[in-house]
Amino acid sequence: ISFVDLGPQILAWAGVRVPETSPGAMHGRPFLERTRRDYVYAARDRIDEFPDRQRAVRDHRYKYIHNDYPGMPGVMRTEFRQNLSIMRSLAAEFEAGRMNKVQRLWFEPRGVEELYDLKRDPDELTNLAIEPNHAKRLEQFRDDTITELKRTDAGLVDQLPPVRLITN
Repeated sequence: ISFVDLGPQILAWAGVRVPETSPGAMHGRPFLERTRRDYVYAARDRIDEFPDRQRAVRDHRYKYIHNDYPGMPGVMRTEFRQNLSIMRSLAAEFEAGRMNKVQRLWFEPRGVEELYDLKRDPDELTNLAIEPNHAKRLEQFRDDTITELKRTDAGLVDQLPPVRLITN
């Protein structure tokens, strides 16, 4: 089930037909119909005060992520997170160089593309996007993502910075 399926499912319960596919139309499906997707798409545009545009697609085995802000770490040091003692402790451990390779992954810069074999690597620790033997698969996911974005994605415009409310 994908979040985009909620509207079509509610319409189906109400006996209303889902609008035809066109710009601005719903692109989800009623989830009780139990139709299987070839791909599931995901998007992220911000983490609290940080813009962080990512688009992802996965099939039954692989997951592809495109990062519009490469070089940023997996973890954003948001104001909220910095108020958590565990996050301050993790950041201190990273900065002191006391984390192992896997632990450092969250704090290290991401590349433009990521590809994971979810069957062999469910924790997404080994990025296959840089491996030549996955070039064809990477290209297919990239092409499918671009096609889907052109059809459905309204999040490709830059967002305004968040507004901070001032209270007395």
